[in-house]
Amino acid sequence: DRIVLVKTDGRTPPIQVAATTLPQRPSAIMIAPVIASAGGDPTAVDWNAVMPMAAWGESFSGNAPKTPETEMRVAFDDEYLYLAYREQRASGGESASFWNNTVDMFFAGNTLASVLQIAVAPSGRIRCNLYTFTKTSDPNSNEDIRVSKAVPFEGKINNRSEAGAWQWQMALPRRWLPQFTMALQANFFRNHGDARLSLSWNPIYTQGYLNGFHRLGRIYPGRLELSGRDVTSTRRDGSLPVMDGNHAWDIKASAPSGLDLRPAYRIGARLRSNATLKDEKATSRIGVYDQATKKIIGNAVFPIKSIVGEDFKTVTISKGVTLTEASFLYVGGFLPEQQAQGDVFLEAFVLELVP
Repeated sequence: DRIVLVKTDGRTPPIQVAATTLPQRPSAIMIAPVIASAGGDPTAVDWNAVMPMAAWGESFSGNAPKTPETEMRVAFDDEYLYLAYREQRASGGESASFWNNTVDMFFAGNTLASVLQIAVAPSGRIRCNLYTFTKTSDPNSNEDIRVSKAVPFEGKINNRSEAGAWQWQMALPRRWLPQFTMALQANFFRNHGDARLSLSWNPIYTQGYLNGFHRLGRIYPGRLELSGRDVTSTRRDGSLPVMDGNHAWDIKASAPSGLDLRPAYRIGARLRSNATLKDEKATSRIGVYDQATKKIIGNAVFPIKSIVGEDFKTVTISKGVTLTEASFLYVGGFLPEQQAQGDVFLEAFVLELVP
C-alpha cells in the first residue's frame, strides 16, 4: 500500500515485521442477457427480467457493506449495451468536486490499450475520458505512459434523483465502446470522495480507482465458452481436447474462477466423434459433477451416432444447473462399454443464462 520511512538513532536494532497482504479473489465474471432490440432506448428494456449483477464491495478490500445500497443491471442487444442503476439513500446532488460523488464505469476491449471511462453524477451530468497507453521513450524504463483526453458522451441516459433515491438507465452504442471478441472488460465504482470508502463490482485492492486499471472484470454477452487451455484432457489434437470414448471423464473443465454463481446456467458442449458402432443405440453423456457433495448435479444422455462425423454438434443439458466453486463439467464415456470404439473431440463447453 505504501512505504513509510522512520528516522531512528542508528543504534536500535531493526525490527523485522512480516509483510501482510489482503487476500485477493479472482476477477469477477458475469454473463449478461442478450435481449430483443430496444432501439437504443434504455427505458424500453424490461429491467425486472434482468438479474442485478453481484453486489458491489469495498474497492480496497472487496468486503461487502453491511447494508448494500447500490444495484446495477446489465444487458445487451445487437447494437447497444444497456445499464440500469439504482441507489437507496443517495448522498445528495452533484459534489463541488464532480468526481467526489459519481458512479464511474470503465470499459476495455481485448486489451488495455484503450480504456473508456464514463462518470455520472446524481444531477445527471456525465463526463467521459478515453485513456490510452503507450510505451515510454526512456530506454531505461519499461513503464507504460497513460494519456487521457476528454471525449463527448455518445449514449443516452434517463436520470432521476428524488426522495433520497437515485436511479438511471443508460444505453451505450457498442460501436462507441472498445471493441472486444468474446468479453467486454469492465469495472464499476461508486465514489463518495472522502466521506466513505468507494464501492466497486471488482475490487482493486488499492486506493484510487485510477490505480486499478488492471483489475477489470469480464462481461460476456449471452454466453461464455470454455475451450483450449480452459479444458483439461489426457490427449489433444492441436488445441482440441480428445479422449477415448471408453475412458469416461477424460475431458473436464472447472467452473471459471470469479464466475457469478447465483444464476442457473444452461450447460452445453460442442462435440464430434470418429467412433465406429457395434450397437446403434449406444449412448454417451455430458454432465456437471460437484466435488463437495460428490453428486452429479446435471447431465444429458445422447446417442453416440448423433455426434459421429466431421462437424461439431451441440449437446445441451435440458435443465438449468446451479454451479458451485467445487463443480466441474465433463464428457462421459460410451455406454454400454465397448459397444463403440473411437475418440471424442471437444470444441467447447458452453454456458448460457437460463431465460
